Amino acid sequence: MHLQREDFRSDAAYRAALLALEAHKFLPHKPEQAVERAQRALEISPLCPEAHNVLAVLSGSYEAALEHYQRGEEVGLQVVPPEHLQQELAREECWERAVLRPYLRALFGVANTLRKLGRHAHLPELWYRLYGPQECLARAACHPQREACAEYMSSQGCWLYTLGLAQFASGQVRDYRGFNAHKEDLEAAGSIWRLAHRGHALLLAVQQQSKACLYLLGERPLPSNPIPDETPAGGYSQAALYAKMCGDLWRSVPGALDFLKKMYHTQCYAKMLTDNARRPHEGVFDAQAALRHVEAGVFPNVVTTPAPGPDITFMHGTVSLGSWRHGMQAHQARLIKALLKCGGNPRLPDSQGLTPLHQASYYAAGAETIRLLVEAGADPLVHNGMHPSPLEMTANQGNAE
Repeated sequence: MHLQREDFRSDAAYRAALLALEAHKFLPHKPEQAVERAQRALEISPLCPEAHNVLAVLSGSYEAALEHYQRGEEVGLQVVPPEHLQQELAREECWERAVLRPYLRALFGVANTLRKLGRHAHLPELWYRLYGPQECLARAACHPQREACAEYMSSQGCWLYTLGLAQFASGQVRDYRGFNAHKEDLEAAGSIWRLAHRGHALLLAVQQQSKACLYLLGERPLPSNPIPDETPAGGYSQAALYAKMCGDLWRSVPGALDFLKKMYHTQCYAKMLTDNARRPHEGVFDAQAALRHVEAGVFPNVVTTPAPGPDITFMHGTVSLGSWRHGMQAHQARLIKALLKCGGNPRLPDSQGLTPLHQASYYAAGAETIRLLVEAGADPLVHNGMHPSPLEMTANQGNAE
């Protein structure tokens, strides 16, 4: 590791780093000399993360090691001149920069030591606990490893949940933020990372690891038996482990669990509508389960693209359920009533200019559904572009009811 004076904030920090690097070379065979040089390095300058890394490795307990790693992480970024810090962090080859490598070693040392102490920790959790939601987001946005980071890839869902919490706690995201899945290649390198930092972290988390919601919201009890640190991604064990380790963070933020609950049930209902649109002749649409999700609370005006075609709201998707499935009218009326209670807007058009009342009229959603929409403000005489009014559409389709 080659150090250069211009990379450091001061002469003292540079000289201390050189001595700490020398101490590092003595680690395997001469620990006493390693400790002596690391301590001398800290006397020259307290801004020496590599000295703390050396002392952490040689500590007599995990608690003492954790203290040194945390101190190394705290001072690691203070070594770099402040005017150069963001430029350094933005480098794709950040890990290869000698001046930042001790900081990254300290950061991973904190995580590994916490695991050895029986704590499963991912980096956003550490940042959140140490610095709060704003700094957590800032550090995650310029994390040098990005999606090449093995720690990120092994616990992607955990990262996304904590980033979503930080976005809510900081006020960055307070409403549902969706994206068109047909236009986003989630398999492409960097796509999930990019979407997460555009405000979609929690939506992605719920999509990838919905089971964690059940534990965080108390809808499924945490297991009483010990949860292993190494768990398969996406399974109940990983979900329970995240809820056990980070549940206190969610409970500490007013409104966070209510927001998560709405996000979870919104995503569940969106998936049901999407699956129905893609495979209308397959399986059975569980109307009772759908109603439970909507009555639990959803973001009712969410715009989705259930299949290649127009963007629609939940109301559009609900009133068209009967287009391929018979006997849905009573269920549609109950679902529409619940969506209106959640704040659904019956006047919102889809991307083709059609309102839910247009769709209800065309697909013969039933008199009760029509009545609910009209009483909530839907206009039976509205014309949108080339489309006839809902009343005309009803007559054209022969749905006199």
